[in-house]
Amino acid sequence: MRERRWALIAAFHGGAELVRRPRREAEGRVGEYLRGAGRLEAYVEEQLRGRAWEIRQLTVTIEDALSAGMVEEEEAWEIILRGARVNQARSRSWEEHGEVWIADIEGVSDGRASGVGEARDMVAAAEAAGLPWELDLGGRRFLRATCPVCGAPTCRPAPTAFVDCDVCAALVGYDFERARAAGLPQPGPAYEALRAELAPLLASSAIHDYRRAQVQLYDAFVEACPAACPIRVRDPDYRARHVAYLAEGATRSAFDRRARELEGAMNATVAALVFEHGRCRPDTFRALCDAVFALEARRDELHVEHGVYAMHPGGASRDLQRAIGNSLFAQGWLPYLDDATGAELLARTGLALAYCTAPPPPTRAIACEHCDATVDVVAAARRVVCTCCGRITAAAAAT
Repeated sequence: MRERRWALIAAFHGGAELVRRPRREAEGRVGEYLRGAGRLEAYVEEQLRGRAWEIRQLTVTIEDALSAGMVEEEEAWEIILRGARVNQARSRSWEEHGEVWIADIEGVSDGRASGVGEARDMVAAAEAAGLPWELDLGGRRFLRATCPVCGAPTCRPAPTAFVDCDVCAALVGYDFERARAAGLPQPGPAYEALRAELAPLLASSAIHDYRRAQVQLYDAFVEACPAACPIRVRDPDYRARHVAYLAEGATRSAFDRRARELEGAMNATVAALVFEHGRCRPDTFRALCDAVFALEARRDELHVEHGVYAMHPGGASRDLQRAIGNSLFAQGWLPYLDDATGAELLARTGLALAYCTAPPPPTRAIACEHCDATVDVVAAARRVVCTCCGRITAAAAAT
């Protein structure tokens, strides 16, 4: 099976199959590795939290455990594949994995020279076997991201496109694939009726009136399209701050002369778009992109100048906020672009993201301290977002 071959290559195994050793020799080797860990299960979990070096050791130890009759073959492969998924989640390519390996070798010995050779051989073996780094190793696909607050990697799919850290509850990413699968939000007739009602305020030259209208509109949008918003908008306090943040961004752009000029230029490029066989001609779309990103750059300056980024209730980074802001534009236009132009758009919007697959991690149940709902959390969780009420709850409140 291809995923098994992938796992052995990534573990710098060197072979195409698991090695069987004499039982007595294998028992002795396992005993040496288990010294300090006690049980094989504890050793496995400890090694899976380690570096590429530890995962290589784990692979060899499981081979010995299989030879010693301590595990069945299918169980051995599942453990080895768990290690493979950890390797896959931590790097983006065979070459990057090789660089990690070289650094690990330097950390445990003076073996940089051998590490460089092993990394080169690993990449060559993967190419010879025709195994892409992104090969599905089993499990569920999710956005690969690292929490900027606690450093924990994502380990499972998020309930919405807004990805919160499973350990500390910080907003760590935006899953554009999930957003696309959900489709463009459609606020519906009630929202459009409110927009018509607020038209005089939206045309007002008074910034306070315009801001008030934007707050009402964004609040109506959250009400109509909760799936297009962070799950935390279920918390009334978070929702109010989220709406205020969105309204302030829209208001600052509307009352900036340069932003209005750039918006006019963008509208002119829309009028010049050319469609052929249901697809937008690339040169005309690139002109639109240039105009859109010129406007986005000015909005970025305004967000910095007026402290809008600092208003984000989830504390998201500036780059993440910009990517989320570009999402609707990308979602709307991708169906009308050829593959090359679509890839260019994703790169420019910061939405060309990395994904990986893994089996569901072990979880435990806690009770939300706010609404008493049961929430499944990962073992290392300290603070999590309750998927019922949207509030952050301590993960120690076990049921």
